Amino acid sequence: MNMTLRSSWVAALAVAGLGLAAGGPPARADEDCNWYAQMSAKQMQENQAKKCGLKGEGWSIDKAALLAWCQSVPPDEWRKAVTDRQKQLQTCGS
Repeated sequence: MNMTLRSSWVAALAVAGLGLAAGGPPARADEDCNWYAQMSAKQMQENQAKKCGLKGEGWSIDKAALLAWCQSVPPDEWRKAVTDRQKQLQTCGS
């Protein structure tokens, strides 16, 4: 699967609120935020690998900080953050 299709697929699942790492939707808020922290760190790794230079809130590999942020906001906000970062990654290098 090429990177653009894979990124689109990941973004679609993020919007739907599905948990990729667990193989299905997270069952609780703790699992949601663990998924958010893992996905966010992976997005930052992709940002670095593609040399996109994307910066700002949420662009981090610090899973503890990402987890704490997720726990402090409503689910719609962290879902939007994942989706917004994925869109930025899709346009990087285009």
